[in-house]
Amino acid sequence: QNTSQLQAVRLLAFEDEIGITRNAT
Repeated sequence: QNTSQLQAVRLLAFEDEIGITRNAT
């Protein structure tokens, strides 16, 4: 398992969620 890769995917999902929230406001 590549931990750094998993963290990168999590970070992308997190940023995407924030972007959606910003656009929704």
